[in-house]
Amino acid sequence: MPRFDPSPWNLGLPVCVLAAACGPVLPLEPMGPTSLGETDPDPFSTSDDAASTDASDCNPPCVGGYVCDAGVCVPDYGCLEFGCCDGVPCCGEGPCCNDGGYGCEYCYAVADCGSGQFCEYQVCVPIDTAPECEQPLALIEVFGPTPLGVDSVFSLAFVETDEDAGRELVIGDEDGAVLVAAPGEAPLVLPVPVAGLVEDITSGDFDFDGREDIAMSMTPQASAPRLVILRNVDESTFIPIDPDTSVFDILAADMDGDSLPDIVGALDAGNGDRRLGLLRNTGGIGFTPAYLDIDVQPLDIDVGDIDGNGIADVIGVDNMQQQLWYGAAPLDTSVDWTFSDVQYLGVQVVIADFDGNGHDDVVRLTNVQGWTLVDGWAAQSDGLYEAPEWGAAGDTFAGTVRAGDLDGDGHADLVRLVGKTLHVRFGAAVSDLFGCSAQMDLPVAAHIVAVGDFDADGLDDVAVSDGTLVYVYAAQGVAPP
Repeated sequence: MPRFDPSPWNLGLPVCVLAAACGPVLPLEPMGPTSLGETDPDPFSTSDDAASTDASDCNPPCVGGYVCDAGVCVPDYGCLEFGCCDGVPCCGEGPCCNDGGYGCEYCYAVADCGSGQFCEYQVCVPIDTAPECEQPLALIEVFGPTPLGVDSVFSLAFVETDEDAGRELVIGDEDGAVLVAAPGEAPLVLPVPVAGLVEDITSGDFDFDGREDIAMSMTPQASAPRLVILRNVDESTFIPIDPDTSVFDILAADMDGDSLPDIVGALDAGNGDRRLGLLRNTGGIGFTPAYLDIDVQPLDIDVGDIDGNGIADVIGVDNMQQQLWYGAAPLDTSVDWTFSDVQYLGVQVVIADFDGNGHDDVVRLTNVQGWTLVDGWAAQSDGLYEAPEWGAAGDTFAGTVRAGDLDGDGHADLVRLVGKTLHVRFGAAVSDLFGCSAQMDLPVAAHIVAVGDFDADGLDDVAVSDGTLVYVYAAQGVAPP
């Protein structure tokens, strides 16, 4: 019997692969404040609406622990939830409850299950994992561990400030940041209005002069995080500007269709609360805050063009739900979709074009018992289609997952750090969004990663740090089979 999948973001709908004749899980048109999780039927319901309890409707009749649903015997998950296979009859009758083919034993932790399984609703559940690539991960160290004049590394980002083919690496530490223009070049100390820990870095042409500027979320001593803009005068001269705005995580994207990059981030709402918000670019490096009507305390955010209209969209996620807001012109701050039923911690979200069709797809990662579960949604012209869930060993934490095209095939690849190992799941033009997976050992247990084309060869490279040392690995363009 097929197992009901109570994994995060399960919308109670069938998986619609790209070739299937069913509609999208989420259409692209905004639908107003909606919680799909609130409208789903209870997966553990044993009422007549969910399934017929008359075993005679099925031929042969269902055994104990099963109910008849449309002529098919399916596991009675109301029974499973409250405990079967513990030596007592299931739901008061019949033999010990069968769990749908995964064995008849209780589990309370992952240690109770076999290899490649985790414990969910007291049942050991097998995890689908990625196939290994036939070729090793083709990355070569081109930078590090070079002394940079920084004490502790807190953030990494690739930015474009000098209009050449390669991107520059910005390294944030506890007092400011430095910029490394290319492999072998000396770091440039960036000017900041006040010393502080650089929590996050992004870039965009905020003053619309044709040169990308740098934005940083900085935390001066005994102060809330604040936005700092480094206005790019030329490739080695930056003017610091303090917009007097408190913001945590930051991303730059045009959210309102005026061609000016706005800043999306977790804004300080007071009393230690964070609200997902938009610093709307009014021109001349001026910003007007606007809270999005999204009911999450964001643990992670990402932006991308999911609906393909040229205006960026944003997803904010916490440990309870994740919400999608489609960017629009004119600006609309109301949430368009709510994904509920997040059951695990360590939530991360990544938006990128993994299948190479021109629409950015959505990937969400959560931690469960030493595994990372990965749920994906493939974006097409008419909406998002649910991709099969898969898992990978090791937890995924904030700052340890990014996307970029390492093999030059036009598909974004998912890059993830797990201790002293770099994992890459390559994007592919398939309904699963991904092809094979490869990994590489690192000299340090890294927990910060950035992806961008550092050496100007058209392939995205990978920068990692353990908080002290920084390494950059250049991709060599060897595509997996």
